[in-house]
Amino acid sequence: MCFTPKLVSGVWVGGEERSIHFDSMAQGQGAAMALPIWAIYMKKVLANPALGYKTTDNFDVPVEFNSEVGCD
Repeated sequence: MCFTPKLVSGVWVGGEERSIHFDSMAQGQGAAMALPIWAIYMKKVLANPALGYKTTDNFDVPVEFNSEVGCD
């Protein structure tokens, strides 16, 4: 799962049948399989101005958020 300020999306790789499997755990992990698919998808989303998503979009920070509070 990945998210931007205006879009949440996910990529699932695998199979519902128990007989479907990857040759190794490294091939089946998200960074190896799902991340490249998501990157291609996001490039296409950001390249289409009609969708209204931009790399400059920011998350809204609540007014009551105090960035000075830290963890001790």
